[in-house]
Amino acid sequence: MSGPVQSLRASPAVGLGGMYATGAGEDNPVTIAARRPPFIEHQRWILEPVNTGLGSENTVQVLLAGDPSLAWTVQRGVDSEADGAKVLLLPRGGPEVTTWVKRPVSGAENTFTLSVLNELIGATWYAGSNKETNEVVIKVIPVIANPEEPPYWVGQPANED
Repeated sequence: MSGPVQSLRASPAVGLGGMYATGAGEDNPVTIAARRPPFIEHQRWILEPVNTGLGSENTVQVLLAGDPSLAWTVQRGVDSEADGAKVLLLPRGGPEVTTWVKRPVSGAENTFTLSVLNELIGATWYAGSNKETNEVVIKVIPVIANPEEPPYWVGQPANED
């Protein structure tokens, strides 16, 4: 069963405007851009539920609505450190495709974090954004007392703009 089509606004999501996750095609990084032409058609996403057998965890794959064969995938390889690793659009059926844990942010409607399922012990890999490169990247946050606030996303209904 598919989730609704939505745009994903990157944190911090305050005031008017904002930057939205934007697909640039297969094998390319997911970027962030303002919600305006010509980007709008590439800013529509489906958070497809994935059954992992973990019970109550809300696990999803993030699919490009215009081409749901493409999914958010953490870049792997020698040149890719965990913190700051890019999120790429790769074919959904590939073994590298990332499954994400979607957790609601308390007190904020339609707001959630996306973290990589089963990465490091002692740290959580969150999907966030790099405002300097305008790319969706991994932000590694250690599991400690009083950690920094993780990056979050605001899901908004995406019309057929």
